Amino acid sequence: MLKEGKDFVIIALGSMVMPAFEAMGLLEKENLFGTLINARFVKPLDIELFKNISAKARFVFTVEEGISDGGFGSAVSDAINKPVIRIALPCGFIPHGKKEELLAKYSLDGAGIARCIREAIKANG
Repeated sequence: MLKEGKDFVIIALGSMVMPAFEAMGLLEKENLFGTLINARFVKPLDIELFKNISAKARFVFTVEEGISDGGFGSAVSDAINKPVIRIALPCGFIPHGKKEELLAKYSLDGAGIARCIREAIKANG
């Protein structure tokens, strides 16, 4: 666990840990405080940690640089038996381009992750 807060949980995988950390900083300026978990690896999932942490939060997000359908976020949702909002690539063709531009386009940079979390909390708050 890299950070602890009460409003939401982010479980970030691999290269998405730092952008998720940046998003946390942006959200803290808006008085939204979350817990950030570095998942470190896909298998085996740390199911007990994920269940314990997510039981305390209304919103659980996963962030991965893979596709949203059938990926890491789906595995976490199944494991904790709770809805998870997956921030990931869409299931479909991803055009070629600079990595940072594509991450921004698909909300996988700090600002995009913060926006997705903010919107989900507002819509379901």
